[in-house]
Formats: sequence, C-alpha cells, structure tokens
Amino acid sequence: MEFITNNAMIVTALPSFKKEVKKAHGFAQALFGGSVTTIVTNPIGYQTFFISMTGALEGSDQYKEFESKRGEFTEFIVSFGFEDDSNLFQLIDVSYNEVGKIAIDNSL
Repeated sequence: MEFITNNAMIVTALPSFKKEVKKAHGFAQALFGGSVTTIVTNPIGYQTFFISMTGALEGSDQYKEFESKRGEFTEFIVSFGFEDDSNLFQLIDVSYNEVGKIAIDNSL
C-alpha cells in the first residue's frame, strides 16, 4: 500500500559563510518556490532555513519530481564540502507519512 509522504529539509551553516548561505537559499527558492522559509540567524550567528514540501503519494509523478529536486539540492550542498569531508553546511532531510513512518534520508 502506498501512502502520502512528506519531506522536509533543514539547512544550517557556519556563521562566517553568509554569502554561501544566500546562494544556497536562492538555489532552494528556485527549486522549491514558496516552500522555503527566510534565513534565521541564532544568537551565536549560525544561519538556518527550512524547506517544507507538499505531501505526495509514494511512487506518483509528483513524488518523483520532489525526489529529483531534493537530490539536486543535496548535490548542490555537498559541493560546498572541504577536503577533510566536512562541509560549511549541515543538512538533514526527513520524511514522514500518514501512518507514522519516519526516516532520515540524508544528513551532512
């Protein structure tokens, strides 16, 4: 049986990379439109934004489109990696469905 699955991504960056955060935020907006929040800065300077996706039936064309966009965004974030495999971004991609199944799909 297939279920409606929702995905959400949380992106956080180190304080000194404001230019890169704006670039990632703009890329996210180009892919996901109005599903992207504004950039929030915490008291010590870390910057975060959230990408909320509309739910889609697993296996549907819309679901596959969202999967593709999330993959494209993840690859973009991975491209900011350093030689030691660290990254100026931290990324988490969680999925949850109507029967309580929860998964962490990607994390940096």
